[in-house]
Amino acid sequence: MLYIYIKWTKYFQKLEIVRFAKSFYLTFLDRSFKRAVFQKS
Repeated sequence: MLYIYIKWTKYFQKLEIVRFAKSFYLTFLDRSFKRAVFQKS
């Protein structure tokens, strides 16, 4: 039982890291996109 619990917590930690990385990457893309738009105008 404990083994399954540990397995699931590790799995959820991985999900959290992936979600954090995704949001960080998206905000980075958004900023660079806005910067490019500002430079064009």
